[in-house]
Amino acid sequence: MQKHAPPRLCGNMHIPPNVIAHIMDEQDEILKILSEINNRFQKVSMVLTRYSLTLLEDGWFFDYSLPINSIFQEIARYEKEVLNLYMERHFEERINHIKKLTIERFPKRKEIIKKAINAHKKGNYEVSIPVLIGQADGIFREITNKEFYSRRNDVKAERIIEEIKTDRFKEFNLWVLEPLKKTQLLSANFEESKNISGFLHRNPILHGEDTNYASKRNGARSLSLLNYVVKIVYDMYLSKDMTEFKNFVIKNSD
Repeated sequence: MQKHAPPRLCGNMHIPPNVIAHIMDEQDEILKILSEINNRFQKVSMVLTRYSLTLLEDGWFFDYSLPINSIFQEIARYEKEVLNLYMERHFEERINHIKKLTIERFPKRKEIIKKAINAHKKGNYEVSIPVLIGQADGIFREITNKEFYSRRNDVKAERIIEEIKTDRFKEFNLWVLEPLKKTQLLSANFEESKNISGFLHRNPILHGEDTNYASKRNGARSLSLLNYVVKIVYDMYLSKDMTEFKNFVIKNSD
């Protein structure tokens, strides 16, 4: 009977059976740890999905720099006015950062963004809100070749999620793109928007049907939308440097 040669690691090096057994034992332990990590991320993802969609119900989009524990407390109590005030202040404080990042990543839009932000700072929300909504819409199309507010299957925003699933790390964090699945909310027409309060509806505003949108809070919501597209969507769809996102996930996985 022909004898089988002992297993080899490389060249003529033989691996003793006890070493192989040890490696197999370690492999099982590593797989167990990886499974636990995966389960942990899945649980975090479920919680953050709920968090992101709760914010969206009031017209706000996720931002890396949000102090998540404080937001969770407000969501748990769900004191809507307190949560809205918190979010309004957050994006007002981030306005210069949002302007800077938008101009850095999309320099051809520099003058439009500068003038829209200046209008917002002066309280000219009738001007700033439609411009910022329109720019966010155009930037999303520039990044993804899809349409943020469309209901057409071939170009609707959520189609980018399938494309991003090829990136293993980003796949773990697709919760951040859950708002893109809310087509009925994002693309509501004038009649539909009558039944949805507290949300910045693009179609009625840009088509001149809504004439009551101009407020500081809605201005902050338009900043939230622009930031989401320029930062979150850009990073998930185009960026290779996910350091800021990874830090957010790690910080909130404890």
